[in-house]
Amino acid sequence: MKIDKNKLKNVWEKPPHIIVGKNGWQSIIEEFKRQIKKHKIIKVKLSKNARTSPIKEIAEKIAINTNSELIEIRGFNIIYFKR
Repeated sequence: MKIDKNKLKNVWEKPPHIIVGKNGWQSIIEEFKRQIKKHKIIKVKLSKNARTSPIKEIAEKIAINTNSELIEIRGFNIIYFKR
């Protein structure tokens, strides 16, 4: 799937839409769904307390549970997309 490179760059430059904290990724699912519906492409940051397993594993679980597409991981930031 093609995503506009300018849109993707813009998302990377802005602060995250959601920060996953000590309560884990399960606690942000409803907010994630609201944000991705509104913006179509969002940035999620994993705080230190949320890193209970490898970041790629957490990112994939979020994508599956929110029916969204994992686009890119940079450090502790993750970009998701949903049509």
